[in-house]
Amino acid sequence: MNQSKLTNIFQITSYVKNETNLTIEINTVYHKLLQELFFTKKEKNNNKIYELIFNGIIIILLLFAVTISILILKPYFGDLAGLFGGCIAIIIFIVLMVIFWPFFTSLEKKLVTKIEKITLKFSQNGLEIIPNTPKKEPIFIESLNIANIYVKESEITESCGKRSYKRRVLNLILLLRKTIPNKFENKETEEIFLLEKVNKENLEELKKISEDMKESLKI
Repeated sequence: MNQSKLTNIFQITSYVKNETNLTIEINTVYHKLLQELFFTKKEKNNNKIYELIFNGIIIILLLFAVTISILILKPYFGDLAGLFGGCIAIIIFIVLMVIFWPFFTSLEKKLVTKIEKITLKFSQNGLEIIPNTPKKEPIFIESLNIANIYVKESEITESCGKRSYKRRVLNLILLLRKTIPNKFENKETEEIFLLEKVNKENLEELKKISEDMKESLKI
């Protein structure tokens, strides 16, 4: 297996294989579906509230900057003010962002719960899912409770400026024999997304790592 290529794609930090067993350690960054395993409903809602407030204020500041720049230039350039207002609008927007940034930072500290990195550790004992914060306890799943690890294709919608487009991506999913309760919400978890939104051209590498994961778990 081309371990260096897999390391670049999946951020594998430890990959130990010997004659008797295989252990794998993977770091995932900003993995939303894994993060949700650790968030309470209140934390999820607070994160959404902050995102709405942040995006709303950004849009308002941008519109304000554009409007002010046009008003400043209109007496001098008339109907052509919009053509020359871009640079001034950018400067005004940057100044406003500098002024409002302490507010965003303070609000983020009060509302947002962050888990920027999650570590997946595979061994013959099972899978340990570890968030990079002491405030959240790791989740351990015994290998006997893991039915399969498989690749699933899905379609996502992404935005580029004002345009949106659909893209086919790959997800690596762990299927449980017996559902586990989500201790923060009143629901059961049957599938866990180990890796998400992988480009389709990495299909063969994703299949290889899934086979090694199963070998490590002895399933």
